[in-house]
Amino acid sequence: MINLFRYGVLLLTMQIAVAQLDVAYVRYFQDDHNFLSNLSMMSTSRRGVAHLTVSYNEKDLPIKIERITAKGNIEKREMLKYDETGKLIERGEYTDKWKYLNLTVIGDNEPWSQEFRAWRFAKNEPLTFTDQRT
Repeated sequence: MINLFRYGVLLLTMQIAVAQLDVAYVRYFQDDHNFLSNLSMMSTSRRGVAHLTVSYNEKDLPIKIERITAKGNIEKREMLKYDETGKLIERGEYTDKWKYLNLTVIGDNEPWSQEFRAWRFAKNEPLTFTDQRT
């Protein structure tokens, strides 16, 4: 009985952790300009046309952007990661096998930036590196 309870708690914890990555809905856009302007196209209009497929989470934030060719092949796949306030903290480009091609970390938590600041600047020096990108 105790093991069943432990598995139930573990399963609930895993579901909560994965829920942030769940896709709530998908929208289609003709190009980057229409995506930034929030001018989506009908899903039936995308056949035979190069377009963007954008997946959104439950907070209406885009989490996956796929660039589709006119033949239906994925040309480029990007994943976006946000903090708990909805601020973009990571943007990564991936292959079909989910290997990184490019990763951009945004903000104070960027690892190379932290290492450089620790090496270059004194701890008591009042500097801010908000919205820094590498």
